[in-house]
Amino acid sequence: MMFEMFLSSDEIHSMTDRVQRRTQAKMLRAMGIEFRQRADGSLAVLRSHVEQLFGVSSAPT
Repeated sequence: MMFEMFLSSDEIHSMTDRVQRRTQAKMLRAMGIEFRQRADGSLAVLRSHVEQLFGVSSAPT
């Protein structure tokens, strides 16, 4: 299994329970999750940041 640096769009949808990127961004801000918006409008969320906030320990692969 390959480590993915960023959450997938499906994972962001699952985390925010929102479909529209604008409302996903609003929910991420409310949860204190940092993200960047790409040129195409999609959101880039670092997996390690989310894992750190939620207290998940990443096992090296």
